[in-house]
Amino acid sequence: MREFLGDNDDVPELTAFMRAFAAEPIGGSPPKAAFVWWKAQLARRWDAEHRAAAAVRLDECICVGLAALGATGLAAWRWTTSPGIAAPVAGAASIAGVLVLLTTAVFAVADVLPVIRRSGGLKSPDHQITN
Repeated sequence: MREFLGDNDDVPELTAFMRAFAAEPIGGSPPKAAFVWWKAQLARRWDAEHRAAAAVRLDECICVGLAALGATGLAAWRWTTSPGIAAPVAGAASIAGVLVLLTTAVFAVADVLPVIRRSGGLKSPDHQITN
């Protein structure tokens, strides 16, 4: 152990604490087999729940993306069929709507990509769950 070369008044107290801490036994017996089994079952259950939720989350993200795509198509259709007198107002509203929908689509894609990366692609999670 190297000594501290400075003017710190706490060094003797810190040294005494560390020596007392090092003298204490690490102690504790190894965990019982039933406890280890229970924790393994709990981890298995959590893993299965996470995999099932990942599929649902992916489905939700796909639905959000399809809704944004449909709303963008509806906004584009309304933009082309709006009457001439209301065109400036409809155009501004359509542009704002399209910006909101594009923002939603960006967030949906940002939400889907980590799920796809973790799951290893667009595979069904059923093949990974073992009993």
